[in-house]
Amino acid sequence: MQASHEIIYEVSPGEIVDRTKFLWNQQRYLIENIKLADTKAGFVMTISAAVLSASLSPGGRLSFHLSKLSSVRSYFGTILFVVGLVALIASTLFSAWSIKPRLRTSAPASPVSWVNLARYKTPQAFRDANRAMTEGHAADLLCEQVYYMARICVQKHHLISTSILLALSGGFLVAAAIAIR
Repeated sequence: MQASHEIIYEVSPGEIVDRTKFLWNQQRYLIENIKLADTKAGFVMTISAAVLSASLSPGGRLSFHLSKLSSVRSYFGTILFVVGLVALIASTLFSAWSIKPRLRTSAPASPVSWVNLARYKTPQAFRDANRAMTEGHAADLLCEQVYYMARICVQKHHLISTSILLALSGGFLVAAAIAIR
């Protein structure tokens, strides 16, 4: 049985165009999804950093929790506070990591992927590769790019989901610690 990327060469030119159009639509969908993920990550990072800053500000409760550990209630509140701060810091880091561009790839230079496109030494080398490419080969390269973009999208959403969970948990723990005081 042939690999799926080889099957595209066995279809008519019209079918290749339809498949290429489908892949371009998939790519646009993934680009929009990645933009939304980056926006969510920025929002979560801002909220986490704001709660973290408010908690550590001179008017915040950190000095109270660290200076009065005489009672069990105070000790428990301090533990909640510190765990909440760690969760907020982790949330901020997970959000930042999800926004970080993914520029590493082991694929060779290709005229479709912007990351791989930058591997051409000159504009002429890119033009030559683009002219030599068949429609079937272009569809294959686009298919690979869509696949890698989908993987990036999944990773981003996983990191953002974790960041949101950590932000909510951290905020709740800090609020609980302040309420216990």
